[in-house]
Amino acid sequence: MTRKQFISLVGVLVLLLGAGAWVKMSDDAQWKATDERVGKLLLPSLKLADVAEMRIVESGGSVTIKRNEGGWIVTERADFPADVERIRDLIVKLVELKISQIEPLVDNQRAKLVLVEPKAASKADATDVKDTKDGKDAKDAAKDTGTVLELKDKDGKSLSRLLLGRVVTKKVEQQTQQGQTITRDVPNGRYVIGAEANTVAVVTDPLTAAESKPASWLFKDVFRVERAKVLTSTTGDGKPRWAYLRDTDSVDWKFVGSTEKMDLQKAQDNVSALIYVALADVTDPSQANFAKGIKVKVDTFDGFIYEVSFGDKTDKGLYHMKFTVSANLPKTRVVPKDEKPEDKEKADKAFEEQTKAYSEKLEREKKLEAWTYLISKTTAEPLLRERAQLLPDKKDEKKK
Repeated sequence: MTRKQFISLVGVLVLLLGAGAWVKMSDDAQWKATDERVGKLLLPSLKLADVAEMRIVESGGSVTIKRNEGGWIVTERADFPADVERIRDLIVKLVELKISQIEPLVDNQRAKLVLVEPKAASKADATDVKDTKDGKDAKDAAKDTGTVLELKDKDGKSLSRLLLGRVVTKKVEQQTQQGQTITRDVPNGRYVIGAEANTVAVVTDPLTAAESKPASWLFKDVFRVERAKVLTSTTGDGKPRWAYLRDTDSVDWKFVGSTEKMDLQKAQDNVSALIYVALADVTDPSQANFAKGIKVKVDTFDGFIYEVSFGDKTDKGLYHMKFTVSANLPKTRVVPKDEKPEDKEKADKAFEEQTKAYSEKLEREKKLEAWTYLISKTTAEPLLRERAQLLPDKKDEKKK
């Protein structure tokens, strides 16, 4: 080897060593930057008060929830009021969301991590797809598809867009009532793609509330019948079915205009069904067929009057329902003749507070008259009983 060749070889070796050192330094710098983000907020600039719209998209559908002057609404359900507590809970989790792990994303990992964009999969709901080759392909695509969660401000500007992937679990030992120890997989995180499309993070919450079913985001507390006094049932065209009442809220129920005994438990079942009416969904009134349904009117001791109409039953076992509410609220308090002066101020204050609460209840429930609902059969079917079904069950005679 000549001197010139030796010097050239040494030069090449120096260049290679320098290049290797530079690559290593670059890699070290990149991993250092990546490591620094672990433990920090995923969305550091996100503020609860700035969020005015939330859109969730999955392979089977989507939901858009907006905040207007009257509050939060679900646009896919004719602007029905949304569950504010659920919305706030999810947004607060996003504000406080921290990174527990972060690394570069390789495209062939997307399916494994359930991070395929929803638009890349079939729009058909996997539960409704027929068992054909195309159907199986659609199911497979939906299985690997993530959930898009986007937040916007009041001007429609995007505040953040996340693609939520596979839920991360950890094994937790739990004791059964029988004293056995079992191991369960408990959700404690989720794979997420944020602003950086080529980076995947594991965050500290599974965000299981981020689902695209509009019914999940509806405000469920429609109306509450309290202290019922008289219940009257008619057919859709006004023919009487049954009526019963009680003189005070501490005595038994009895049929109106009849001495026939009624089953008090069945009577109470009807009242209990109306104490808290929770909707399953909001629906199109054209499918309800209220004209051939059943109506139940309820008068309460507090002056509220509810008229509840039941329509057809759906193929999923839910009943169509709508209602109206009115109230005859006293404007002045009836003062007892023997009321002491020291009791008057306390009684006046209690009356004022009660009147205010009733007025707010009436206003809140009146706003919900405009929609048609789907409710469970456990709420509807006790109220749909015939009069004969409200009588005590006949006991079988014992065979001699």
